[in-house]
Amino acid sequence: MAKDLGVSAQQIYNWRRQFNRLSDKQFNTEGGVDYSKKESEEVRALKRKNLALEKELEFVKRQRRTLRITKSEVRVNP
Repeated sequence: MAKDLGVSAQQIYNWRRQFNRLSDKQFNTEGGVDYSKKESEEVRALKRKNLALEKELEFVKRQRRTLRITKSEVRVNP
C-alpha cells in the first residue's frame, strides 16, 4: 500500500498512530480535559453566540456614530 501511495511504510504507521491518538482524545477525558462530543457542541454554540454578539456590538457602534453626526448637524449656535 505504501508503494501505491508513494510514501514509506513508516509514514503510514505514523499516520495510523496519530489518528488513533487523536481519536482517543476526541471521545475521552485525558488529564482533566474533556474532549467529548458534548463539549464540542457547547464550544460551537458559544462560538455562534459570540459571533452574534459581535455583530450586535458592531451595529450599536454604527448607530452611535450616526447619532453623533445627526446631533452635530442639528445644533444651532445661540
